[in-house]
Amino acid sequence: MATRSDPPIDAFLQILEGVKLEEIVALTILAFGKITDGDIKARLKESSELLSVLSQQAQSGATDLIRWAAATTIETVGFDFITVSQHLSEEPRKIAEKIVQSKIRRFSDSNLVNSDDYYDEFVIFWIYGGLERLKSISSNCKYAEGSPIDRTCQVVMSFLGLRAIKNVNAALQRAESMGDKASAIDENEVFEGSAQNMAKQKLESKVNPDELNILIENQLHCLQSNNLSTRKSAAQIISQFGTTFIEQLKQSQPTLAIAVFIFSQDWYKLQWVTSGKKDSSGLQELIQCYEFDSLSYNQLDLIAQKFDFLANNLTRKKVKQDCREWWKQALNDLDKRQKLEQQNQQKLAERKQRFEERKQKSIALKNQIEAVFNQVRSFNTEWYNRFFANPSLASLPNLTFESNETDYHQLFSQYDQCLIDQLRKMDKEWNSYWRSQISPLETQRSSAKSEESKLSKDLQNSRYEQENSSVLKWILKCIVWYFIYYSIVHVVIAAAGAGWIYSIVHAIAAAGAGWIFAIFAFVGFIVSIMLTGYLFSIPTRLLEKTVITARVKCETIDSEIRHLYEKQDEVSQLLRPLIK
Repeated sequence: MATRSDPPIDAFLQILEGVKLEEIVALTILAFGKITDGDIKARLKESSELLSVLSQQAQSGATDLIRWAAATTIETVGFDFITVSQHLSEEPRKIAEKIVQSKIRRFSDSNLVNSDDYYDEFVIFWIYGGLERLKSISSNCKYAEGSPIDRTCQVVMSFLGLRAIKNVNAALQRAESMGDKASAIDENEVFEGSAQNMAKQKLESKVNPDELNILIENQLHCLQSNNLSTRKSAAQIISQFGTTFIEQLKQSQPTLAIAVFIFSQDWYKLQWVTSGKKDSSGLQELIQCYEFDSLSYNQLDLIAQKFDFLANNLTRKKVKQDCREWWKQALNDLDKRQKLEQQNQQKLAERKQRFEERKQKSIALKNQIEAVFNQVRSFNTEWYNRFFANPSLASLPNLTFESNETDYHQLFSQYDQCLIDQLRKMDKEWNSYWRSQISPLETQRSSAKSEESKLSKDLQNSRYEQENSSVLKWILKCIVWYFIYYSIVHVVIAAAGAGWIYSIVHAIAAAGAGWIFAIFAFVGFIVSIMLTGYLFSIPTRLLEKTVITARVKCETIDSEIRHLYEKQDEVSQLLRPLIK
C-alpha cells in the first residue's frame, strides 16, 4: 500500500494509534519508509507528528521489532538531524544497530532454538524486520549444517513460503548474470537450500501453472548452487520430471541438461567429514566423492568431457571451480586406469610367458621321456612293446594362463611327478626283469667259481706231491714198473705166439754178445722210467683238464652275464639320467 501513488497516510497513523498487534504495528511503521511518491515523502520529512510517534516507538516500543522498525524508518524517511535530536538522545541508526547486534549475538547460543521466546520474539524479528540483514550475516553459513543461524533461516524461509522462493530466484538470477563477481548475499547457501527444499516439497503436491514455473525455475537455478547437497537434490528432482521435459531442456538449455545428468548420477556422492582445522571446533563439512569403479574407461572419458563442458559454460564461480576440479580428477583417474591397464597388460603378458615356460617345461620332460622310449624301440621293438608302450604316458593337464598361478604350478608339478613315477615304475619293471634273467646265471657262476677254486687247489696239491717225491721212492717205482713192463712184454709175446723172439734173444746171449743184451735191458729200463713218469702224471693232467673246463665254464657264464648287463645297460643309460 505504501508504494502506491496515493498511499493512505491517515490510515497508517490510525493503525499506529489504535492497533497493538506487533507484526501490524511494525509493518505499518516500516511502510512510511517505503513511500516512493516525492511530494508525500517531502511532507513526511516535515511532519513533527510522525517524528514524535516514531521517536516514541523507537525509545519505548513494546518489542525489539517495533523499536527497530521505528529507528530504521526515522533514518529512511530522512528527518532533519536537529529535529530528530530533539526527540531522541541517541541516533536512530545506532538504536537499530544495537537491536540487530543483540539478535546476532544470540546465534552463538547452541540452545537458541529451544528457548521460550525463540519463535514469538526472535524469529518474528527476522521475518518482519531484518530479513535482508539476516541474508547478509548468514551469507557465509553452510546450508543444512544444523547451526542456530542455519535453523533460523530455514524457519524464516518456511514462513515466507512462495514469496521467499521468488526472492531467492531473483537473487540467483542476479548471481548468474554477475558470474564470478556475484555477491555472497545473492549466493546465500542457506536461503538457496531452504528455497530448493521448499520447492521440492511443493512439487510433490498439486500446484497451479504459475507456481509450477516458479518451483521449476528454482530447481534449475539450484543446479549451480555453491552447496553440493542442494545441487544434487535439484538435479535428482529435475531428472524425475520425465523424458519430455529433459528433451525440451536439452533444446533450450543444453548446459543445464548436462548438469542434471552429471549431478544426479549414483556415482556422484556426498559425504560429511570432520574438518581438520583446529579452530573449527570439530565442525563437519560436506565434500564430494566419486565411485567411478562402475564406469568403463570410455564412459569415464565421456564424463570427463562433460565436466570440462560444464566448467566452461556454467556461470557461477563455485560450481565452475568444482567441475574443473572434477574434470582434473577424472583425467587423473583415466591416466591411472591407462597406466594400470598397461601394467595389467604387461603383467598379463609376463604371466602368460611364465605359464608357457612352465608348460613347456612339462612338455619338454614328456618329449624327453618319449624320445628315450623311441630310442629303445629303434634298437629293440620287443623290449619297447613289453615294458614302455603300455601304459602310455599321462596327458598334459588342460590348463590356461588365466588359471591361478599357484594352482597351475602345483598341477604341472604333479603332472611332472606323475611322469617321473611312471618312468620309475617302468625302470623298476625293466630292472626286475633283468634281475630275473641274470640271477640264475649268477648262481651258476658262483657254483662254477667255487668248483674251479676247489679243483685248482687240488691241482696245486697234486703238483706239490709230484715235485717233492723222494729219489728212492722214484727208483722203487721204476723197478716195479720195470718188472711189470717185462712181465707184460712176456705175456704179450706169449699171447701172440711169437716164441721165436725168445729164441733169438737166447741165441744172442749164447753167442757172447752181452752188450746187446745190456742195451736191450737199458731200453727196457728207460721205458719203465717213462712209463712211471707218465703214469704218475696222469692224475695231475686230468685235474688240469678239469680245472680248464671249469674255468671255461665260468668264463662262458661271465660272458653271458656281461652280455645281459650290456643289454640292460643300453636302456638303463637312457632312463637313469632322466630319473635323476
